[in-house]
Amino acid sequence: MLIVLGLLGCQKTTRYVGTWQQGPDPNHGGVLNCTVKQIKDTKYKAHFHGTCGRAYSYRLTLDGRKNGDTVIFSGLADLGQADGGKYTWTGTLNGAEFNGGYENPEGGKGTFELRRKGPVVCDP
Repeated sequence: MLIVLGLLGCQKTTRYVGTWQQGPDPNHGGVLNCTVKQIKDTKYKAHFHGTCGRAYSYRLTLDGRKNGDTVIFSGLADLGQADGGKYTWTGTLNGAEFNGGYENPEGGKGTFELRRKGPVVCDP
């Protein structure tokens, strides 16, 4: 079935849920949801969203390169002045796990640990 989906121009979409943590303060973290869509062999669109005193939603384009069964990704995103400005995002996608980190030039940095929620879906 995956071969047929690939031939039809399928863009694989995967949903993840888990947690994020920024800095040493245990109160600066929480539940994180993410949807990842593979748009090309080495390009992914990620939509991170959740709450941290208020709702937030960030959309990023990530570059990914395969290393065996793992995709190693990186990307840059400007989250706006109120959310720390420009961040570099790095990490790995491996099976049901999507783990990584983010950092800005001012020293703001954090990590996230996500697990796949539900099946991989094919979007035309």
